[in-house]
Amino acid sequence: MVFQPTIIAEVYIIWEMINLKDKRFDKTEAALKSAITELLRTKNINEITVVELCRLAGVNKSTFYLHYRDIYEYYDYLIQDIATRHRSIYEKYNYEEFVNLFPDIFVNVLNIIKQDELMKIMISRDNSNVLISKVTESITEAIIAKKSTWYENILQTEMNCRFIVFGTMGVIQGYSDMIFSNPDIAKPL
Repeated sequence: MVFQPTIIAEVYIIWEMINLKDKRFDKTEAALKSAITELLRTKNINEITVVELCRLAGVNKSTFYLHYRDIYEYYDYLIQDIATRHRSIYEKYNYEEFVNLFPDIFVNVLNIIKQDELMKIMISRDNSNVLISKVTESITEAIIAKKSTWYENILQTEMNCRFIVFGTMGVIQGYSDMIFSNPDIAKPL
């Protein structure tokens, strides 16, 4: 089949439109993330309105509503994003590696959180433990998915993973100011 020059040009135009849309979406997401970070420094999510978020982000309210139903759906999206990023850190380890390398993994996680102001704020202000529970669930699933000798007792492996991860996230949450000012504090663990 021989393509006509007009068909190739049309495909190219469509491709450029898709790329432009992706760039606009990325720019909008970055603006929203920056604005929500700023707002969460002083407010809880239930005190933030879509109007306030959009005004600070410089994003039209209708653009926000194209992607999210309300502020809580956006917050859930952020929680899922954080859980996914944490999962990607842990999923390369099976259970034995997770336990044996845990102090090093913990320091790596602290460094990642330290570099992401929104993640740091959300973890330290997660009073209902929704974020910590989601991260714990995601990481536990990733570790259990890597079959190991411990896999024979799935319940024990799952309980141990949840204990370690939930405890780790609780320590990060409870001592975030001290930990982020000195990440070497985690090395003795």
